[in-house]
Parts: sequence; structure tokens; C-alpha cells
Amino acid sequence: MPKKFKVKDVSFNIDQIELIEKTLSKPPLKKLEKSDFEYQIGLEIKTLLADQRSVHKLTVRINSNDEKELLGSLTVSTTFTIYNIEDLLIPGKANKIVLMPDVVDLLNTIAIGVCRGVLFSEFRGTFLDKAILPILDIKKFEQPET
Repeated sequence: MPKKFKVKDVSFNIDQIELIEKTLSKPPLKKLEKSDFEYQIGLEIKTLLADQRSVHKLTVRINSNDEKELLGSLTVSTTFTIYNIEDLLIPGKANKIVLMPDVVDLLNTIAIGVCRGVLFSEFRGTFLDKAILPILDIKKFEQPET
């Protein structure tokens, strides 16, 4: 029977937030509204068991709806220290030990919120100031085998 997970069982904090990359293209000729943006989101997770850390790197590409032109992008890394990481591990595929999916979902949710804030802060005052990352269904992200 799988382990039961409760948020209160996770002892962690955000150790580091890093803006890895930011791009901003030439502004389009027309003024953009919230509905004019399309988002492509990539998530990469690296779990460092020996260091009790999980690094969640999120890349957001913002395209225009009409021309599919890249308007800007942002890559943000959020590093978590998980103090009780040993209690949150389960066997994965190919004899790997992985974090419980619910723990990964919790950390992904926080990393997406962090990225949303960085995106808002970095693009404020530009033609992308209305490009606010929408609410995402975390369950639609593929679970990593890290």
C-alpha cells in the first residue's frame, strides 16, 4: 500500500530563486490585451537526494495568438531544501528512488507561483505587462523520474 501524504508532513523551504534567462522581442505594432497571448511552458526537475534539494526550472515562452510570434520568454529556477526528504521517497522505474508524486505536485505549484511573480515583475512596464501567467492544472504536467 502506498504511503499517505499530507502537506504538514513535508518540512521544506525555498532556498534559492534564480532568473536564468529573459528575452524580450521588438514590440508589435498593435497594443496587446490579456487575450492576445499564448503560453508554452516547460518544466524540468532535478532532485539531489544527497543535498536534500529539489530544483524546479520553469521556462515560459510567450507568443502572440495571431502570428505565433515569440514575444518574450523567461526561465526561472526555484530550489527547495527538503529537510525530511528520506520520508518522502518511493521506488520509481528502473530501480530509481523518486519523490512522491504529491510532493512533486506541491513543489511544482509553488515553483509556478514563483515564476508567475518573476514574470510579472520582469515584464512590468513593457508591452508584455498584461501577459500574466494563467492558472495551470499541475496534474497535466508529466511526472519526472528523477
